[in-house]
Amino acid sequence: MGNPAGIFGITGVEGGQSLMSLNTIIHRQLSTQKEVVRQCQRENPFAQKRLYDRYANRLYRLVCRYVSNSMETEEVLMNGFLKIFKAIVTFEYRSDDELEV
Repeated sequence: MGNPAGIFGITGVEGGQSLMSLNTIIHRQLSTQKEVVRQCQRENPFAQKRLYDRYANRLYRLVCRYVSNSMETEEVLMNGFLKIFKAIVTFEYRSDDELEV
């Protein structure tokens, strides 16, 4: 079956290495926000998860300000991330700043 990690451009992972090693390599390759965005633009699911993990709590708290029902809050959050992942292909950095303000 080859190297499944190669699908995402991850090199240096042999079949005998643990998943923890794979996660460490992925974490290193997705260490900057710009790289995470670039990989999300390529529809890399590891990068999408990293972006979600970084911003989900903050966006959840924001949605809670406007939506009182927790199930509806989750739905709004998920729909928001779906829109982010669909639209991220058109995202461009306009400066060297990070995504956060």
